[in-house]
Amino acid sequence: MNNQNDSIQQVKKELAALLLKSHAHVSFDDAIKNIPFEDLGKKPNGVLYSIWQQVEHIRIAQKDILDFSVNKHYKELNWPDDYWVTAAAPTNAAEWNGSISNIKANLNAFIECLQHADDMYAPFEHGSGQSWLREALALHDHNSYHPHCPGSCLHEPTHCLNLNLGDAIPGATPKKSYMELDRIYFWTATINNWYKLLEQDTLKQIITDSLRYLHLKNKIEVYGFVIMPNHMHLIWKIKALNGKETPQGSLLKHTAHLFKKYLGANDPLMLEAYKVKIANKEYEFWQRDSLAFELIKRSTALQKLEYIHNNPLAAHWQLCKAPADYYYSSAKYYETEVDNFNFLTHIMDVT
Repeated sequence: MNNQNDSIQQVKKELAALLLKSHAHVSFDDAIKNIPFEDLGKKPNGVLYSIWQQVEHIRIAQKDILDFSVNKHYKELNWPDDYWVTAAAPTNAAEWNGSISNIKANLNAFIECLQHADDMYAPFEHGSGQSWLREALALHDHNSYHPHCPGSCLHEPTHCLNLNLGDAIPGATPKKSYMELDRIYFWTATINNWYKLLEQDTLKQIITDSLRYLHLKNKIEVYGFVIMPNHMHLIWKIKALNGKETPQGSLLKHTAHLFKKYLGANDPLMLEAYKVKIANKEYEFWQRDSLAFELIKRSTALQKLEYIHNNPLAAHWQLCKAPADYYYSSAKYYETEVDNFNFLTHIMDVT
């Protein structure tokens, strides 16, 4: 028993070190060091959020993880509105320093709770499988990912705080849903638990209608897509925020709302399959971490386009005999140049 307790304490010690030290990543302290106050409101290189907004996102998200871990009456924040501040810059140095101090204090508070947890492996009674161990790893992933990944703003030599705050392809962006403006990505969103919710064409239509809406608002540019029974692939570009939301966030949020409405009216039993034990959130239709990676070369984009067009023909699906026979795909558009969805752009038209 003593050996087991010693092992658990050692794991807790390693987790604390993981959260406090940079290890293989750029540390938060190093990432924010020596940034001129006048640069905190800048959004360099097409990044969606300023340095200040990204640091505040770290503070809010970390506080949220701590609150969820200790509070059985936790109330979930609304994504993305509650996780991002609208002001591009702090009003004064005191506000900036206060945010940094708060981040450090809440991190220490989380570590203190972790060290005193009776069973760090036991799921929280108020969660859906989360535990102190799982939340510690999630916090480390969030806090280490943002200060070092390409595409945000602390990683650049010009103190561009590279905090990709946003769901592992070698040489591509990490497995996160974060996407920069005006860059082309291969993006996958999956139905929760891989259930085949999208077998119904009515629900596929909800997705294509939503994509068309975002396209008409000039928020996205779609070069290819396929909607499968339990996931969808897109090759697209994010052109602008949709209000305070990212277009991908709006897409997932809006479609989930309409899925719930449709199932509530037509298939209440199926709706129950998506019920979750999360405060302020009754149902979850999409897995939380979508996969996005940048398509830098046209040849790679064409390979991915061929992949998604052949997805319905895969041995475990066999949904059609030829790519263009599958309606909810861009394959027919590339064969006939007829856009039945009114949101497609040919990949060869990209300059």
